[in-house]
Amino acid sequence: PYVELTELERQVDQKIKKMQFSQEFIDAVVKKTREILEDNRKSLSSKKLGMLNRKTALETKRNKLEDSLLEGTIDRETFKRIHAKLQAKISKFTSQIQELESKSNIDINLIEEVLSFTRNIYKTYKEAPPFLKRHYLRFFFEKIFVKNKKVSKIQPTPIFAILEANHQVIIRKHQLRGLDSNQ
Repeated sequence: PYVELTELERQVDQKIKKMQFSQEFIDAVVKKTREILEDNRKSLSSKKLGMLNRKTALETKRNKLEDSLLEGTIDRETFKRIHAKLQAKISKFTSQIQELESKSNIDINLIEEVLSFTRNIYKTYKEAPPFLKRHYLRFFFEKIFVKNKKVSKIQPTPIFAILEANHQVIIRKHQLRGLDSNQ
């Protein structure tokens, strides 16, 4: 029989509301995230410093070229040709540096999302945009079976089943009293 999508979503929400990761798992995710973030920072910092050094060297060459034009030791056509090449290279390094900084911001946003999800599955799921909710559902559930307009069985994904078997994911049998729907 036909069942409203909103009703199925509500039932799935109730299943997700009962899930939480163990403190041991959360601590492991935080530790690994911290390691990845530090490695990423070091790598980005090193790359950025190298690019800044090369950009500075090019700017120094450009300044000397401009001085040569002012002193009359270089002709105008040669100046224009060399100056254009140097400016193009400087612009390229500027773009690459901005791209590195942008990548760093993306990584922080991803890390924040992962940590939020790990610490409070339900809240993060509820606040997520629809495309991200679909990804979360694919992480948890291989299949959702519906019978008589009710979610009758949920087949977890292999990874989620392993986490549950190893007690890294806790699924409460009943909703704890006193918890409102925002928790």
